[in-house]
Amino acid sequence: MRLKKLIEHTPDLEVKGSKEVEVTGLCANSTLVAPGNLFIAKKGRTHDGTHFIPDAVASGATCVLTDMFDPFLHVTQLIHPHVAEIEAKLAAKYYHDPSFELKMIGVTGTNGKTTTSYLIKHMLDKAHLLTGLIGTIEWIVGDHHLPGSLTTPGVITNHKLLREMVGAKCGAAVMEATSHGLDQNRLGEIDFDVALFTNLSPEHLDYHHDMEQYRLAKEKLFQGLSEDKWAIFNADDKAIFTTRAKMFTFGIHKPADLMAKQVQLSDKKIQFLACFQGKECLCKSPLIGEFNVYNLLAAIAVGLCSGLTLEECVSYMKSIKGVPGRLEKVKNGRGLNIFVDFAHTEDALANVLKTLSSVKQGKLITVFGCGRDR
Repeated sequence: MRLKKLIEHTPDLEVKGSKEVEVTGLCANSTLVAPGNLFIAKKGRTHDGTHFIPDAVASGATCVLTDMFDPFLHVTQLIHPHVAEIEAKLAAKYYHDPSFELKMIGVTGTNGKTTTSYLIKHMLDKAHLLTGLIGTIEWIVGDHHLPGSLTTPGVITNHKLLREMVGAKCGAAVMEATSHGLDQNRLGEIDFDVALFTNLSPEHLDYHHDMEQYRLAKEKLFQGLSEDKWAIFNADDKAIFTTRAKMFTFGIHKPADLMAKQVQLSDKKIQFLACFQGKECLCKSPLIGEFNVYNLLAAIAVGLCSGLTLEECVSYMKSIKGVPGRLEKVKNGRGLNIFVDFAHTEDALANVLKTLSSVKQGKLITVFGCGRDR
């Protein structure tokens, strides 16, 4: 794509150099730059992308997006004070706005994002709407499964994956939206049709500093919705978000549009009555734990907001086989009940231990640790 085509209608963008160069791709990592790429030199919390401009140019970058002009740089420079904002616009333009060709579903919250995303994908696939997935465990594009490097990848990768989903004949995509991803505009210029909130409890306070800043980061997903979109909230959670979108609620204890009643939990399954607009349908799932009741309700809510009937949504939940690393039972020859779970917050670990305590027959032994450099 010619640079002049890529940047047309981009507001307040100062261009130093030729607009006739051919852009072969966008890249924000200097070690991955290919000849003809436009290099995005943005400032992060630990690195300043402008320091890597010489490396990017040496690797063949023919133009650079930065916030400050360098008179000694002999490639085209795009100058703008808000590089991350322009990066999102260029990514959407380069990949021809793929989110407008998909039913886009964003899932945010402290816990439950991954399980709920898998449930939504499973449900929509069963409803003959092939659905891509971008999340913690993996990225799924059609029949291709790729290991996920970040729960919410960079904005260029996101638009690239969405374009590949369109090419793979997907009709929908579900994305996990982390607070970091939202705060850093990694979901910029993605047109979401449905945004879903699971719950909010303390996490990432090393980054956000306090719960209000954490909540505000999550709120960005809902503030970007237009009036004809859907915002789905957990009625049992105290967090409140503002949005222009149509609102839909789910819950167990407080009144909501979609409710679970007569909940029955065991070590092998979940069973409850899903109640919506005067209708009641028996929902059964091989998942276990009350927290998974919420995950099931959240996925069913997405289905209802997507035009499926309550009967259809509930029927699809019977065949879900579980999510890798989410209260996943480990097969063994000793007859032991061993589970692996991703729980790494106080609330998530408490929910897992509460669930297993209610079904254990002997001692409950917990082995837990800490991820990365936390």
